[in-house]
Amino acid sequence: MSGSLAGRAVLVTRPSGLSDHLAELLRSQECEVIILPAIDILPPDDPASLQAIIRRLDEFDIAIFVSPTAAVRACAVVAAERGWPAGLRFAAIGNGTARAARAAGIAAVIAPEGRGDSDALAAMPAFSEVERKSIVIFRGQNGRESLRETLEARGARVEYAQCYKRA
Repeated sequence: MSGSLAGRAVLVTRPSGLSDHLAELLRSQECEVIILPAIDILPPDDPASLQAIIRRLDEFDIAIFVSPTAAVRACAVVAAERGWPAGLRFAAIGNGTARAARAAGIAAVIAPEGRGDSDALAAMPAFSEVERKSIVIFRGQNGRESLRETLEARGARVEYAQCYKRA
C-alpha cells in the first residue's frame, strides 16, 4: 500500500513520557518504533516567578495552556499551592492540550477545532474582544511571542507563567 509504514523504522524523539501515544499509533501501522528522547522537560529557571503568579491567580480572567506539558505542570503547581479561582476561564492551544488540562482536573476548557496553534486560538470568538481582560499564559521558557502580541494588540493585559523549560 502506498504511504504505508509497514516494515519501516521510525525514530521518535519526543521527551520521555510524551511519546507513548505517538508510538502506539505508529505500531498500529506495523512499523518498528525506536524511542530516543532528544528533549528533556525540566523545572523553570525561575520557579519563584511562577509561584508569584500562582498566588495572584485571582487577578486573571483567562488562563491559557500552550502545550500538554504546560497544562500538566501548571495544574500540579497550582494543586500544591492552592485551588484554581472559581471565575477563571480556561483555554488550550489545541485539542491535545485541552485533553491534558481535563485529565489534570479542569473540566471546562475551550480549544480551537482542527488546527491547534496560536493563530487558531486567537481567532476564536472568545478572544476577539479581550480589551481590559487579564490573561495568564502557561508555557515553557522562551516560547513564541505571537499570541501575547495579538492579545495585547486587542487591549488585554498578558503575563507569562513559565512552568517548564526544554533542554
